Amino acid sequence: MSASNVAAVPAAKVEANQVLVQGRVEDVREWESGDTSGYVTTVKLPAADQYSSAATVEVSSRRKIGKGGEEIRILCNLGGFRKRVNGKDFVNMRLVAVE
Repeated sequence: MSASNVAAVPAAKVEANQVLVQGRVEDVREWESGDTSGYVTTVKLPAADQYSSAATVEVSSRRKIGKGGEEIRILCNLGGFRKRVNGKDFVNMRLVAVE
């Protein structure tokens, strides 16, 4: 892990409804909506063991938090919403970088 891309986040700084995401950047997409813009960064997380699949998450941010292949560590606010479609419940989780 490159020291320039990894921010040290002390455990005491993680508050309720926050999560520390650490992994490798797979993709970065820029988005724009009216006068607001930002980035969605796809991060592949390390697998728990050699037999598990690695998880992948997306982190929204106002600034670019990494580029493909870099390892990052970033504090995020955890949010989301529930919706019902055709009688089935779905939960959408959202990670937003603390900036």
